[in-house]
Amino acid sequence: TVDEMRERLRAGMYILMREGSAAHDLKALLPGVTEGNSRRCMFCTDDRQPEDILESGHIDNHLRISVEMGIDPITAVQMATINAAECFKLNNVGAVAIGYEANFVIVDNLKDFEVREVYYKGNFVAKDGKAVFESVSEDISTVSGKLNVKPFGIERFELELKSDIARVMRLKAHSLLTEKVQRKIFRDKNGNYKHYPELDIIKLAVIERHNATGNIGLGLVENFKLQNGAIATTIAHDSHNIIVIGDNDSDMYSCVNELIKIGGGITMFSNGNNLGTLHLPIAGLMSDKPLPEINKKLKEMNTTAYEVLGVNSNLDPFMTLAFLALPVIPEIKLTDIGLFDVIQFKFTDISV
Repeated sequence: TVDEMRERLRAGMYILMREGSAAHDLKALLPGVTEGNSRRCMFCTDDRQPEDILESGHIDNHLRISVEMGIDPITAVQMATINAAECFKLNNVGAVAIGYEANFVIVDNLKDFEVREVYYKGNFVAKDGKAVFESVSEDISTVSGKLNVKPFGIERFELELKSDIARVMRLKAHSLLTEKVQRKIFRDKNGNYKHYPELDIIKLAVIERHNATGNIGLGLVENFKLQNGAIATTIAHDSHNIIVIGDNDSDMYSCVNELIKIGGGITMFSNGNNLGTLHLPIAGLMSDKPLPEINKKLKEMNTTAYEVLGVNSNLDPFMTLAFLALPVIPEIKLTDIGLFDVIQFKFTDISV
């Protein structure tokens, strides 16, 4: 919020104003920028989907939004350049000056910020969105390969509860924040969580994938609205374990096994059928394929997630899932060793 922003500025901190794919904070924070504090403010995107980069841009999108909301264009450019360089003590970039690296862009005007030319270390490298140099393929064999997951059976997805009241992670539209809520749930005769579609509560699991520890954290999520299937990814900030969400253990297990088989990426299953998989061979986080190709595949998978699995249209299916394991964003998140209460900053039991 603007009040939180001002509090941090008074404490001498820098402010990163984020406009990503899952979190949209820029417009809410820009009213807090003043002539007196603007040099402590800067832009960031955090995670941004290929489609958003191709259609709306990156930091250039922040510039357009800022000017539209009344920020002086020069102030906006400072927040996109020199402010960030000074914050991170990058003393030879962020400005066009003697002794600085000649990294700069030429734009058509200070309203639309359409980039016409790009220069890197004095070299002309791009014109009107097209590179003017030949790209070189790199060997990715040292950062690709199998996931280091300790083998486990589907029974590890059974969630034993001590009571019919559980702590549930409720998702918020267009936000990385979650709410910690208590909900009445159902258990089977063995005391394990039993899914009922009417409750809009589904299971979440985080599986450790780096050191074969065998750790698997289990939790419950509300407002994702997925039905008859599961989604999993090896992008799970910041530890990047496997994270999988679903309304049945079978499809969740199929998703995890698919990711283990291909060495990382994003996948979806329904009734045992693979609805789509994006292979991310570089550490299970990135692809070596061209951006338009990845964008096309992701758009197809997004459509499937919404139209076939019924995912909440106010959420980005894959980006939202990737942040549910990040135990520094309030109020509650899930790690491979359990449910974490960010406000109390301690692990907590699912059962109330």
